[in-house]
Amino acid sequence: MHQRVTIGTRSRTPKIITTVASHSRQQQRCVSHIPQKHVGMFTGVVGCKGDGARRSACTRAAGAIEATLPLSEALPFVLSHIYPHYLLPLLGGLTLGVLVVGQLIISGKVVGISGAVRGLVEGQRTPWRVFFVGGLIVGGMMLRFSLFPGAFGPDPIYTTAAESAELVASGMWRLGAAGLLVGVGTSLGNGCTSGHGICGNARLSLRSFISTCTFMLFGAMAAAALNTTRFEGLPLGFIVPPVPEQEMVTLATRVLGAATAFIVTMASVTHLWADQGKAKVVAFAQDVTDFGVGLFFALGLGISGMTQPSKVAGFLGILAGTFDASLMFVMGGALLLALPGYQYVLRSGRVNHPMACSAFSLPTSKEINLQLVGGSAIFGLGWGLAGLCPGPGLVGLASFSASNLTFVGSMLMGMALVKTIQRMQAASFTNV
Repeated sequence: MHQRVTIGTRSRTPKIITTVASHSRQQQRCVSHIPQKHVGMFTGVVGCKGDGARRSACTRAAGAIEATLPLSEALPFVLSHIYPHYLLPLLGGLTLGVLVVGQLIISGKVVGISGAVRGLVEGQRTPWRVFFVGGLIVGGMMLRFSLFPGAFGPDPIYTTAAESAELVASGMWRLGAAGLLVGVGTSLGNGCTSGHGICGNARLSLRSFISTCTFMLFGAMAAAALNTTRFEGLPLGFIVPPVPEQEMVTLATRVLGAATAFIVTMASVTHLWADQGKAKVVAFAQDVTDFGVGLFFALGLGISGMTQPSKVAGFLGILAGTFDASLMFVMGGALLLALPGYQYVLRSGRVNHPMACSAFSLPTSKEINLQLVGGSAIFGLGWGLAGLCPGPGLVGLASFSASNLTFVGSMLMGMALVKTIQRMQAASFTNV
């Protein structure tokens, strides 16, 4: 069963609802979800305007949240009624946090997906880029054909198969434009949600903080101006995801445990071989680490829901009257581990170099310029337009959907376009 809670304020008649939809979509009913003693603290409504896919989505869930609780009761309420709904995003985010810290300790690199892809587009086919991007794609295949086939595509609670096909067919221009903007923006801004949003903020980089704020702001503006939430079939209001089934919680926990065990094992083996001076074996361990980090990163993205554009659209739709906090738990979970991990490795003075090499390979620029802000803004526009960024786009290739192929193809074209223009500018400057 799928369950989604929506609490709203667009009616004079208070109502608290939980919409429960069966997999067959033939049974729906409304039941009380909020404890009776809290009902008087909420005002809510079910209601929406529109037609077609919008109305059918709204009949499944609608509303916006407005709640007041005594401070003494707020935390227990959140822990007992809100936190379980975001368990999968949190576990997925923790998985990403483990991986970015592990990559830093072992190989001395940040996990920047757009940078890895851009390097391949520009002809920099270094082994770590090939293995890392390959791991992302293989991880997507594992999700699609084994672990979690439902990781891709629109949320079935809001969009039926027929509606999904209709939306994709009518929105190819949107996906193509979004991919182009994401490719251009990440190339100019030198990063995306992984490089700036997680790793850069974990380093306490002012550049990354400004970039993150910029692409999130412009993403929200684009989602509102271009009706991304409507494109994804999302209702108005505060969207609380369904409490995950135990099977999914078990899967997410096992992925987190497996990712942690992988990092610990590779760190131990790499340290042992490095002490013995086995350079070739250490290089092989680096390749295995890069591939494994990419693979588990893909699994973390899929389990947390970030491969579903509707999740991102729900978060960025706040200016349009829709909000899904799942992305906050993903990035929050990642930073919960990445921030202290990065600070310990880079600032404690106890880690002089990565286990597999002699020095860390970190971004060195501290300049905040128009290219950084402009590139981040362009990336944000593309992100808000389609709810996709480089990582989920690459992982989503496993779905073999026309939408993902269009997005990724356009993104690669955007990256190549920036490189071509930069080469032309450099040649023109040299000739002068």
